[in-house]
Amino acid sequence: MSASRSILFVLVAISLGGCLSSPASRRSSPLTAVLAHDAGYDFYTLGNMVSFADAIILGEYEELTDGGLYVMAPTFPTGPDLSVSQLLTRVEVTEVLKGHGIVTATMPITYGYAGEYPEGSKALGIDAASDFPQVWPPSTEFILFVSQSPQEGVFGVGLGSCGRLLTDGAEVTCSDGDRTVLDFMSGVGRDEFIARIRAEVADPSDTETPGPTMVPESTPNP
Repeated sequence: MSASRSILFVLVAISLGGCLSSPASRRSSPLTAVLAHDAGYDFYTLGNMVSFADAIILGEYEELTDGGLYVMAPTFPTGPDLSVSQLLTRVEVTEVLKGHGIVTATMPITYGYAGEYPEGSKALGIDAASDFPQVWPPSTEFILFVSQSPQEGVFGVGLGSCGRLLTDGAEVTCSDGDRTVLDFMSGVGRDEFIARIRAEVADPSDTETPGPTMVPESTPNP
């Protein structure tokens, strides 16, 4: 996974005030998952992704709006507040695959991301080719693996572009500009993939969530 994608997870976490961190009962956060992947641990299995998500939905893209500045409280008492520009994406939920009670079918949800609203053909082209494109044609269908946010009705896509899957091709793909296909997606179309998610939710496979001890600590440059 590229450094730019690692940065993506940091920005998503910042934009929602850390809401993408797992509940305290879990051992991992999205950033921990990325670092573990970079260290050689393959977090991206269907079992891990289903286990990680608070809810999994089938939904359609509606619109992207400018959410204004989001101010995150400082990590340390003496630290400065951090303000970032926030984009909000509205998705109409058509089916709930996991998380009934957290999400309801036929209602919209919103997920947030840090960034500037792309305007003009050049900005839209850069957005379309990015690790996490923001603008989509109306009614683009997603499978979303989401985490709850302290903000009511707002969720986080804690697994980045591979936590927001596209279903319109011959096989399910991640929603980055390259349309990455993870090993367990290869040759698997929409209906079969949704059936696999349902089966995983009903009968979870053995998973190993990476914890802090699985991620090597960084060593400062001398």
